[in-house]
Formats: sequence, structure tokens, C-alpha cells
Amino acid sequence: MDQSVTTIPGGGPIGPIGPIPIPIPGPIPGPIPIPGPIPGPIPIPIPIPIPIPIPIPIPIPIPI
Repeated sequence: MDQSVTTIPGGGPIGPIGPIPIPIPGPIPGPIPIPGPIPGPIPIPIPIPIPIPIPIPIPIPIPI
């Protein structure tokens, strides 16, 4: 087998690698907003009994 290595003549030196931009994370986010208190029980309307006026007999004086 041919073990010879072919080289390409010439070719200048490789220039220096420029600065690689490293993303710097911003400030740490604030505390996670905690949801408010759990809503209370749903108000169920309770029917309030309406007092029905009962007619009271008024004694009428009968003239004798």
C-alpha cells in the first residue's frame, strides 16, 4: 500500500481565533409570584322566608 502523505505547499499560518462570545445571563429573575389565597366556598343563595301578613280580625264596636 502507498503510505506516502501528500502535502499541499504553501499556506500561511492560521490566524488567531477571535473572542468567542459567551452569553452572560442577565440578573436572576425575582421570586416566583405566589397565587393569592384559595377562594372561599361559593356562596349558595339561601331562600329567606318572607313573612306573609296574616289578617288579624279587628273587633269593630257594634252600637247597641
